[in-house]
Amino acid sequence: GPWGEPIGQALIGETALVVGLGNVGKALARKLSALGMSVMAVRRTENPQFEKEAKIVRAENMSCLHELAAQADFVIACVSLNDQTRGLFDDKLFSVMKPSAYVINISRGAVVNETALLSALKDSRIAGAGLDVFEQEPLTERSPLLSMPNVVATPHVAGATRQNYYAIGSAVQKNMTLYKNGQTPENCVNLQQLAYSKKR
Repeated sequence: GPWGEPIGQALIGETALVVGLGNVGKALARKLSALGMSVMAVRRTENPQFEKEAKIVRAENMSCLHELAAQADFVIACVSLNDQTRGLFDDKLFSVMKPSAYVINISRGAVVNETALLSALKDSRIAGAGLDVFEQEPLTERSPLLSMPNVVATPHVAGATRQNYYAIGSAVQKNMTLYKNGQTPENCVNLQQLAYSKKR
């Protein structure tokens, strides 16, 4: 038949901006560097040793988000959701990005303003988006994101592997044991309620 044409884009030689260097951001930065990408990051807390080990070419505080986003081929949300990060990926951010750049959200849906994202995608101000999380979950079948040719959407399971599920099960088991023994579970998000229930 006819000669084939390139249908994908290799990551080697491309530039990624990892937004947030918590556990997920750190793991991602290591992988992207190993794939031959030039990795930049914006983060809350400096960690020069990790940044050197992960071969991050430039790491800045969050005030440099737009400056670095303008240089990146992939801008990847890895931040936790809070008052400072809600809607962080907005029209202003999309307007400084390259028209050939992609937005990836693997953090929380509300980090990305989906109305602004849809507008940027429809107007070809950015090339595309990879979304594992959404402002509303589950995403409704009527969402325009699902019919866009420049969007890859997964239902918050893009990282699901046998190893991942085993690690989750192990963490739950460990926390149950810690709680049973009167110790504080790891990554506890309700310490006040836990302390209250122990007093009762």
